[in-house]
Amino acid sequence: MTTPQDIRIVVAIDFGTTFSGFAYSHINNQGSFEGISLKNQWPGRKKNSVIVQYKANTLLQYDNELNLMNWGCGVVAEKGNFKGKEAPEKESMVAKLFKLYLANLNDPPPLPEGLDYRQAIIEYLTKLKELIIESCDKRWPGLRFPEQFRIVFSVPAEYGLIQRYVMRLCAHNAGLLEKEDSANLEFTTESEAAALWCLKHADQYELREGDSYLVADCGGGTTDLAIFSITNKDKLDEMTERSGAAYGGSYVDQRFVKELENRVGKNVIKYLCQKYFSRYLHLMDYFCHHIKFGFTGIEEDFEDIEMDIDVVCPMIKKFVEKEKEAKLVEDEWIITFDFNDIKQMFDPSINQVIKLIDEQIYKSKDERSIKYIFLVGGFSESPYLQKVVRDYFELAGQQKVVIPSEPLTAVLRGAAYYGLNMGVLKMRVLKRTYGLRVTRVWDELKDSKIYKNDDGTVYGFDKLVTRGEKIPVDHKVTREYIAPKSKYSGITFRVFMSKLEDPEYIYQKEVIAVGNVSIVIPEEDLVPDRKIEFSLTFGSFEIKATAKKHNKTYEAFFVLDT
Repeated sequence: MTTPQDIRIVVAIDFGTTFSGFAYSHINNQGSFEGISLKNQWPGRKKNSVIVQYKANTLLQYDNELNLMNWGCGVVAEKGNFKGKEAPEKESMVAKLFKLYLANLNDPPPLPEGLDYRQAIIEYLTKLKELIIESCDKRWPGLRFPEQFRIVFSVPAEYGLIQRYVMRLCAHNAGLLEKEDSANLEFTTESEAAALWCLKHADQYELREGDSYLVADCGGGTTDLAIFSITNKDKLDEMTERSGAAYGGSYVDQRFVKELENRVGKNVIKYLCQKYFSRYLHLMDYFCHHIKFGFTGIEEDFEDIEMDIDVVCPMIKKFVEKEKEAKLVEDEWIITFDFNDIKQMFDPSINQVIKLIDEQIYKSKDERSIKYIFLVGGFSESPYLQKVVRDYFELAGQQKVVIPSEPLTAVLRGAAYYGLNMGVLKMRVLKRTYGLRVTRVWDELKDSKIYKNDDGTVYGFDKLVTRGEKIPVDHKVTREYIAPKSKYSGITFRVFMSKLEDPEYIYQKEVIAVGNVSIVIPEEDLVPDRKIEFSLTFGSFEIKATAKKHNKTYEAFFVLDT
């Protein structure tokens, strides 16, 4: 069995909605960012490119039999300027935005027919694994993969037990873990990882012990936030219940597509995406570089944008809907976007970012203690987002807004640092209330009939810790319980959690089971009393449940839904 002493390499994986990457470092590099390397050359990219690209597109290309043909940058490599060309493409299907299936959206993006999102994640992680082994073997040949590797996934704040369990299963099936329950896998939230990168810059902003700052990781698919306080030079306390939502840069892209559908017809873009994906990518590349990246939100500086279909995507002409064609011909196949057209593509996402930041600051109870708002992630580089956040908070005389160096890779670097320095976060804020199932007599004056069992009892929720409570990492909560008399020697402690602060019954809608600790204690070992000591220890992203009697200890581990 692998022990912490066997770990030699830490690999951080930022599996993103639109782009993904990984960083790696030797375990001896603890306490420093300088020894962390980022993958910057990807299959499918031009080797002589002067652009350092630390991430690959989160894309998979399949043939009609769902055999994987290409992935990442290799899917993008086929795109180019297709003016005057209508060369047929190989029959293929492309899976994109499949990470969003973990976000429990009501209307997730479509995938190729017959492809399960978990299989897509496994196949993408498998390709990443091959590059991880190749990259690390060049630096440190002879190491055993995955036994001597600690894998750290940065995940959105809203990921709970189910999402992290799916990621663990996918990581195992992709060959990143030796076994499904491997202790070599760690999780950290994206906001937490970004906070560690911002901590590196504390001296630049005169942040001292006791100061607090808010981190907003604005990525492609999600925005994640939390507030942290500096406890000493290299340690952090989480000050608020972290939050997040499915709002990011990719939703701006989607609203551009919807606007384009209004001009050329909905089925055109759908067909383009499904059958001529390289043309679709070229179209989106044009949007990003000519419209999205440069939009400042200042109307006086804006000039209407004229998109020439003949140059950007002539394939559209072939499939444009008849009712749209006359107008397009009249305009010589030039689509014009005015200021409001572009602004409405951004506003829903940006308004949600402002709302999330505002709510986080309100949670802190002392907004004056928060000196800075750090914006990181790909969407944070939007000039319009930066302007709105600064106007809302700085002009009101509140926090200063900062975009630290290399915001696109802040999460990746911070996650690697976390894997090297597991004790860097000292305090966490719980997002759930945890407790045990206890059996007691039904009380007609207190209890509802719907929770009454046939034997006249109810299953109550005995609270151990409360949502919103700030606890040290590895904090232990202990309580004594009386074992019921039974002809069986087995006793089971059932652990539950809830978003409610004070749940009363385990059958309430908002209460869900976490797991069980089953122990076998002979009846004679329960004398002279029937007391059993039960403990929950809250680690970084894991709960250890322990039952103890006469110095005999029984344990179980669960993923912490913080």
